[in-house]
Amino acid sequence: MPLWMLIVGCVVLVGLVGFQFMLTVFVGGALANRADPTPFQMSLLDLSIWGLPGLTLVVLGVLIALYVAKSPWLSVWWFAVPVVATAVFAGWAMSVAG
Repeated sequence: MPLWMLIVGCVVLVGLVGFQFMLTVFVGGALANRADPTPFQMSLLDLSIWGLPGLTLVVLGVLIALYVAKSPWLSVWWFAVPVVATAVFAGWAMSVAG
């Protein structure tokens, strides 16, 4: 992976961290205004508030470590992990909002 790709990807991932945190906070507010959220929904939301941004920061560290270790080209697929996790969370939130 070239250095420019790592730098651009890291900037995008840092921006994604803020988006994920805001997304989970607003979903939490919407879920709390619902009539009766289940305990499972609330615990999943509590985990997601710190879990989604934390996953993205871990992936950021893995990408930097892979660059330093001169990893193969397939290491760019690590960029997809937080994006997929965010999409799964957004899909869950839309299904809960029903």
